[in-house]
Amino acid sequence: MLLKKIFYFFYNHKLYNKSVDSLSKEYWDDALKISNILLERNYNTSLVLNNLIIIYYDGFNDLDSLLIRVEELFLNEDYDYFVLLLRKGHILYLQNKYDEALNCFNEVLDNDSCDLWAYFFKCCTLHKLNELKDSELFNRINPKNCNDDYLLFYIARYFYDIGMYDKSFYYLNQSLKLKPKSPNKLMFKGEVFKSLEKYDEALDACNEALKYNPKSPPLWNLKGIIYNKLKDYNNAIKCFDKTLEINNKYYFALANKSNALSRLGDYKSALKLNEKALDLTQDYPELWYNYGSSLFRNERFEEALKAYDKSLKLSPNNITTLSAKCETLVKLKNFEEVLSCTEEILKIDNENSYAIDSKLTALENLNRYDEMLSTYDDAFKIYPDDEYLIKDKKERLSRINKT
Repeated sequence: MLLKKIFYFFYNHKLYNKSVDSLSKEYWDDALKISNILLERNYNTSLVLNNLIIIYYDGFNDLDSLLIRVEELFLNEDYDYFVLLLRKGHILYLQNKYDEALNCFNEVLDNDSCDLWAYFFKCCTLHKLNELKDSELFNRINPKNCNDDYLLFYIARYFYDIGMYDKSFYYLNQSLKLKPKSPNKLMFKGEVFKSLEKYDEALDACNEALKYNPKSPPLWNLKGIIYNKLKDYNNAIKCFDKTLEINNKYYFALANKSNALSRLGDYKSALKLNEKALDLTQDYPELWYNYGSSLFRNERFEEALKAYDKSLKLSPNNITTLSAKCETLVKLKNFEEVLSCTEEILKIDNENSYAIDSKLTALENLNRYDEMLSTYDDAFKIYPDDEYLIKDKKERLSRINKT
């Protein structure tokens, strides 16, 4: 009996590692199949559920289905109630249901006040609710004494998400001390360097990660993105091709390769790649944005507008997409809609210079000169003595006086 238990433990452990490998390559279907088997066997339920959360959140955009699954597991006494409660809270947190999530984490902590994962998620939730200051985040977790490299990695990711890059690096390095050959952490290091525009360091981190996971589509894709940032489009395309060689359904690589081709002036090929990406999935705003950009470069402005609108349905307050939509409306000379679009941008960022400039263009073309002058007055309050703004005002008034 003991030998049988040992056999199943090692067999399940091997299966778990296989699921992690599939997850790192974003083979969502394979990772889901294996994780479901492990969940049914009640093997390392907390980690398996964490992997399923990644699969359903990043891969399938369908956390509701997983939440139903977790609720069903509460009826089975073989599963640890508090493990399920923690992961239920994790799902609710990702769904922005912060009050419900907080109830879960508090109940876990009432049972075990030393549960650091529940404490971590509680801190994140309170921070999202503006009930916890940046300086108060994760104070109970001493990174030098914490042996949970995965928890330290999650903390690093949270600090990265809120733009605290120094803190993110600190926790990431502490995590890497515990597990220095982790390709996921090294890839994340590259991601942070990319955000800081330290592209050479980002490439070094990617190359280090590729030593340990040379067949990772996300890694090759990230490396290609960095080359795009460096304007080395030919090397970028090689990386995206490598990504697609490993996983030909990796739609982000298709979209990113499209960007590189656009930069090289091959707009028709770029458009085809974006269409291919959208044939695989239509659930990501980035793909619709890229498609809109390709259509715009091919001077198909009406279609570009529809693509941007689909992107904005999925991500309503994205300034980059709103700005692209605004630019398209200017091309179509639909100045009433340009005004509406600029107002949306300025609600999010009242100092957005592109939105201010587009608003002035719209008001000029609509012959609403008093509003245009009032907009200049508001702009000078934000950008006093701005040379471009002074010159722009003179040129517009000169054009108006000639008509």
